[in-house]
Amino acid sequence: MFFISEFNEFNEFNEFNEFNEFNEFNEFNEFNEFRDYSLPKLPKLPKFSKFPITPITPNAPNASNASNAPNNSSLGTHLASSSKWFNTLNFYTMKKFILSFAVVALIFGGLFACGEQTRWNREERQAMRNLLRDYRKMVYLNDLSEAEYMLFADRVIASVEEAYPVYTTFIEMPAVNDTVQVYVVTTIVEQLAADASNMRHLYPYRDLVAANILPDGLSRAQQNAFYQCFANSVDNAYATPEQLVNAIVADTVQTSQIAQMQANCANQLFGWTIEIIEVGN
Repeated sequence: MFFISEFNEFNEFNEFNEFNEFNEFNEFNEFNEFRDYSLPKLPKLPKFSKFPITPITPNAPNASNASNAPNNSSLGTHLASSSKWFNTLNFYTMKKFILSFAVVALIFGGLFACGEQTRWNREERQAMRNLLRDYRKMVYLNDLSEAEYMLFADRVIASVEEAYPVYTTFIEMPAVNDTVQVYVVTTIVEQLAADASNMRHLYPYRDLVAANILPDGLSRAQQNAFYQCFANSVDNAYATPEQLVNAIVADTVQTSQIAQMQANCANQLFGWTIEIIEVGN
């Protein structure tokens, strides 16, 4: 009975071990399946030389198992080769980054330098304002207030600077004065086109009253209505306002024609009647 009991216990123990091993095997397979189908695939690493991997025990090997000691020289060779590979990779990556940074810095530095070289400084703009002072007595400009004239001059300077970013190139041109006059006339035309009431600077209200073209005592709104009517007449007589301005500057405008336009507007708006006397050239 004793032997039978031990034999039964031994069978139960074996069955228990086999059951445990079967469970462990199933768990291991389930883990592999989970790892294979659930986790993302890792990228392939570079292929290194194969080397034996054996556990390193804290006890020093004796003479009997010296032949079974791990091949530490092969492991050291692999570590050295892999370290050299990663060092080479880091070297080329850093070199590429430094070169890219240098190129970007060079591009931005060149753009900044070009931007600085193609803008007028304060002294150059002031020299241009002094040059424009010679046109202060010109028709249209002589009727501007000082504040209006400063705004006008700044607009001319901005246009010239945009066309000639390098100040020395502009100021050393043979016909620089003619170029300045072109920009002055162009700016006058732009202001006339923007607001018809700016015609008052070509033909001021007080001058028209003195010439008996308009009656005295007109309100600001009545004056604006007159200059709007006058601007419409000029548009019908001249292809562009620039032709009128150039004719006035060159003193070739037909005074009687302009006076007739003004008289017609005065008569339509205010019932003002005047007689235009033709004067031969």
